[in-house]
Amino acid sequence: LASAGPDHAAEGHAVTAALGLSADSRLGCATAEPQASCPRSAFGRSERAAVKLREFLRRPPRTWFWCYSSLALNPAQQKKSPGVLALVPGATLGFTVDSRMASEAGREDAIANQSRLELRVRATIEHLVSYEGMGIVSVACVGGCSCDAHRIDAHRVDAHRNVSVFLQHAFDVRGGSSKCGVRMQVLSETSSGGHKFKVRTVTLALPENGAER
Repeated sequence: LASAGPDHAAEGHAVTAALGLSADSRLGCATAEPQASCPRSAFGRSERAAVKLREFLRRPPRTWFWCYSSLALNPAQQKKSPGVLALVPGATLGFTVDSRMASEAGREDAIANQSRLELRVRATIEHLVSYEGMGIVSVACVGGCSCDAHRIDAHRVDAHRNVSVFLQHAFDVRGGSSKCGVRMQVLSETSSGGHKFKVRTVTLALPENGAER
């Protein structure tokens, strides 16, 4: 998962760092397209850019990939929207988080008196929701932590006004681990006819005081 060009390298590193990924991360990601990203030349008002974007969407990466812009075909609707996303069923994103969160919260004494398996933090995935083309992902935890397996549907339709916005999806993670793994996979099932899913940030917070990291 890499940025599309030098002008966007800092943004790419910021987003992948928020997800606990490095440029050579392979956890949960197919290795066939390790550097997949949306083409910078596909955005703008030129006909060449429009053709490039249509070609990209006609044959999208089979993995999750980094993109700094929305993928609207209408140039007037294209806007800065950094994140990692997938467009096809089966694409799997894996990242690790440190679910211990002890030293920052000053809870060493409390943690010493309980099993790390009893530790609990609140994970929040900030993801895009929209009224067309959005997909459903499954969420599961592995590697020294656990959470209830569940799904997130990014398709949202409003009776008054349809919009595309980022919302936060929160769930509990149990077990203190420096390598708590979270895996998200795009499902074949869809309520919109599409499979797009975009993630902007992942944060952790203590249930007691909500201190994020």
